Amino acid sequence: MTFEVCVDSLESALAAAQGGASRLELCSSLESGGLTPSPGLWRVVREQVSLPTMVLIRPRNGDFCYRSAELKVMCRDIEYFLAEGAKGTVFGALRPDARIDGSAMRSLVAVAQGGEMTFHRAFDVVANPWASLETVIELGLQRILTSGQAMTALDGIATLKEFVSQARGRIQIMPGGGIHEGNVRSILQGTGARELHFSGTAKDPTKSLSANSARTLSAVFGGEGRVRGSLGTRIGSKDSTETPRPPDIQVLFGGVSRDRQGTSAERVRAIIAAAQSHRVDDRPS
Repeated sequence: MTFEVCVDSLESALAAAQGGASRLELCSSLESGGLTPSPGLWRVVREQVSLPTMVLIRPRNGDFCYRSAELKVMCRDIEYFLAEGAKGTVFGALRPDARIDGSAMRSLVAVAQGGEMTFHRAFDVVANPWASLETVIELGLQRILTSGQAMTALDGIATLKEFVSQARGRIQIMPGGGIHEGNVRSILQGTGARELHFSGTAKDPTKSLSANSARTLSAVFGGEGRVRGSLGTRIGSKDSTETPRPPDIQVLFGGVSRDRQGTSAERVRAIIAAAQSHRVDDRPS
């Protein structure tokens, strides 16, 4: 089992290592959904933390539709972090119709394939996740970070299980979003995932969404944490015939006010212990 902890500061990186993380995802500005970290942050973390580190490549908050100039910046960032010793990079690009931008992704993969590659939570707003999963596999990425197109991984268990089943070991499906010691066992049991992504913050950020943001998220995800059509069918599902409505990316990945604290070693340790107890309890007698 691999435990990836998302951090945006040296203090959080040190806490994640102390708590027993297997790997880091380094970014900046978690309150904006995560952005590309600065070279300075990368270097101080690299100097003081020996864990393998994936680096988020996201030049701005908001949507994931990138112009040519933005893609050039992303490619240069990927080249920089891989040359500096990053384990790999985390990125994603979509078209305005909420489908994966194959051209943009091929440009990014061309420079990123020297390290591991993760498609980030832009996957949670793609129009057809099953077709998109095959696209990501064909592009050669190693994993997809996803909440199962839900507000949290716990809400998305059923869809995550479908992703894991469809992947058939060709790519890792890594649940992420609202994972803590109280729900990690349910997520593992319900999905069969082998990797987990969480921040291990001292305070659960999902509890501090404003009422207005919560209503907006409810509209985006159909009131049950999922994008749904008028008949209750998930948009992009095998049974759906609807054209997907544009998701409110700004709310999902930037602009949501959060009263966030940094990663806690104790919280990371508790999540890992709960996950490992699941593995022990589920061993055949």
